[in-house]
Amino acid sequence: IEKRYLRKDGSIRWGRLSASVISSSQGTPQFILGMIEDITDRKLAELALLRVTQAVESTSDAIVIADLKGRSIYHNQAFIDRYGYTATELNTAGGAIAIHPQTKVLLAMFKTICKGKSWQGEIKILTKSNELVTTLFRADCIKDETGNLIGLVGVMTDITERKQAEIALRQQ
Repeated sequence: IEKRYLRKDGSIRWGRLSASVISSSQGTPQFILGMIEDITDRKLAELALLRVTQAVESTSDAIVIADLKGRSIYHNQAFIDRYGYTATELNTAGGAIAIHPQTKVLLAMFKTICKGKSWQGEIKILTKSNELVTTLFRADCIKDETGNLIGLVGVMTDITERKQAEIALRQQ
């Protein structure tokens, strides 16, 4: 079992208790062998991951995580709701190129990211239902613990209504 333990100094640690019954050759229980392993670091990491996951899922901005070849690894619910694709569906449809009608912009973005830099700009995204959505897109590289690039994270904000309002104001 996993449970919290209160230490004499008042701190709380997580432990995993494992117990085994040691029996005689006739099968009669002789004693119990127990071990408590400190799993506090793992529990704290799980809690941190849960917080980040909840924050990413609760935002109204679409968030995508992809590898350096543009294959989607993760889409939050806002991405799925607005653009219509799960990560698997987008990969099956051809990857990022399937939703980016501006291929030159997409390639420039990937080039920038692969140099370890951020990229930001307005782009058009083609949804699964063939709607063209004006999107403010910011992409940043993801690095491993040694600084090697391993992917990218993109935050996408639908600015279609804002752009339409700007056009209407200019026309007035």
